[in-house]
Amino acid sequence: MITQIAQLLKKHLQGYEASVPEEELMQLSAQFTLKTFAKRDIVFSQTEVCKEVLLVEEGILASEFTQPDKTVISRFFRPANLCSNLVSVIQQTLASDNIMAITPVTSLSIPYHLFYQYYLHSSTFGIFLRKKLLENMVEAKHFISIKTISDTEAKYQFLETNYPKIIRDTPSKYIANFLGITPEALSRFLARRYKS
Repeated sequence: MITQIAQLLKKHLQGYEASVPEEELMQLSAQFTLKTFAKRDIVFSQTEVCKEVLLVEEGILASEFTQPDKTVISRFFRPANLCSNLVSVIQQTLASDNIMAITPVTSLSIPYHLFYQYYLHSSTFGIFLRKKLLENMVEAKHFISIKTISDTEAKYQFLETNYPKIIRDTPSKYIANFLGITPEALSRFLARRYKS
């Protein structure tokens, strides 16, 4: 009988040309744990070395860091994203940011050392991980590129065009943190934007 985790993994594998036989899928699913996080839970803390990688099932997470006068969100993680403090986990150092759940989150978790083994050595599940990590890097690059633009309208359009579900499901305070403005400034910005 196929487990809940195996079913979730099978769903993620679809479309990635990574065919994993059912027996291997069952062994693989035993390496994962299903984790849930409440809204505002710190999933990965900048005060700890990260030890695992998540595959997001439901919900939205954000990578945030604190500047002297404000909190800044550098990117969002959504369903089907890999989520980790990769620099921390790879280099075994403290992270520069926190990753927090900004909505309730359900995810599959795998210890980093197993993720790394599958990534390097598996000719089945490893294909999926390599493609997902490549997607993750491209998406991170998009977020970095848009964050270098100081124009609030361009940043908001980026989210609106590419991540409408994030705008819809994320509390406005987090959208404001991503845009680099206060929640009050976001309200004024949206009022002006929709007035025109």
